[in-house]
Amino acid sequence: MPSADLARENSELRSQITMLARLVEVSVALSSTLDLRQLLTYIIHAAAKLLNTETASIMLYDEKLNELHFTASTGSDPHELAKIPVPLEGSIAGSIFLENKPSIFSRPIPNSASWTR
Repeated sequence: MPSADLARENSELRSQITMLARLVEVSVALSSTLDLRQLLTYIIHAAAKLLNTETASIMLYDEKLNELHFTASTGSDPHELAKIPVPLEGSIAGSIFLENKPSIFSRPIPNSASWTR
């Protein structure tokens, strides 16, 4: 096997080992705290690192107000985001929640309410 192929495989294996180690850390955190906000903050930061994303967030549904609220996030002040309600109708997050399907968005379309997936 050529040296370049071995180097690439070695790099891929190191990435997988790093990812598995991060998942073990997350599983340890899951069983070590009862503080939901602390746990969700840890999870969202770990997920953002694993997925190599610029930002990530977790929103929870408020049944009384029928809207979503940011509970944990990266890239922004989580306390400020928590003040912003996200309606179920007319928002991307609301659509994802109502459809009950995960989505990954690659880039926004300028001046448009829709995004490319």
